[in-house]
Amino acid sequence: MRIDNLETYGWDSAIRGMRNPMLSHDRIDSKGENIGENDADLMKRLIKAGSSHRKFLRQIMVSMDITACLKFWDEFATYEFTVCNSTSQMHSMGKQLLGEEHFSSIDPTILQVVNAKITKWQEDRSEANFRDMIDNIPQSFLYTRTVTTNYEVVMNMIMSRRNHKMKEWRTLCLVLMAALPNIDWMLDNKEDRR
Repeated sequence: MRIDNLETYGWDSAIRGMRNPMLSHDRIDSKGENIGENDADLMKRLIKAGSSHRKFLRQIMVSMDITACLKFWDEFATYEFTVCNSTSQMHSMGKQLLGEEHFSSIDPTILQVVNAKITKWQEDRSEANFRDMIDNIPQSFLYTRTVTTNYEVVMNMIMSRRNHKMKEWRTLCLVLMAALPNIDWMLDNKEDRR
């Protein structure tokens, strides 16, 4: 698994929105991800109050490129409020022979079979051979997806998956906890912390 191009945005608008209910815009003391004391205090209270009160988290966006196997992507689909642009199997498969670097793990014998099917499809471009090639790509094939989500979803992922038996989940959670601004104290204030 690989995570690249991780970025966050929307901090200023999320903070303005967070201040709308009480018309407390004059107390804003943050700029971007640099959260001031006044805003941090309100954020902590809203996070502790529960999902309906921490709507501002859904306005802080997270974007990243994740490269992972199909099994991970099947589980990742559990989370909503996510936009993904993925490597296209229909357009990219068969353009080249594959190596071990294209998989999270693969038996060398299976890799030979897969490459033989790619070669067969490259020779005649028939629909039957294309389908045979696609149907025989192992679940360990690595797909890259550009993912856009938000802090609420990311916090739920971390809370639910950081101790998961699948190493890809643990890796993603560790990267997010280390790289996302302010995530540590936000998680500390979540009322359903596990």
